[in-house]
Amino acid sequence: MDVYQPAEDTFLLYETIEREVKGKVERALDMGTGSGIQAIVAARVARSVIAVDVNPRAVECATENVRRNEA
Repeated sequence: MDVYQPAEDTFLLYETIEREVKGKVERALDMGTGSGIQAIVAARVARSVIAVDVNPRAVECATENVRRNEA
């Protein structure tokens, strides 16, 4: 299994979260986190974020990306 690479849909959701959800969310769930980019963005607008994926490699990748981005 490979990790889903951020694509056009990823960045559309990223921009929407930053524009529409800022400061309005207590918790967020990133189901099928892949690279973790949505979890990282959600961490900017939510007090608590849970990111999950069935792919162990995606979990490793997301964990590393969160660490790199200090999210």
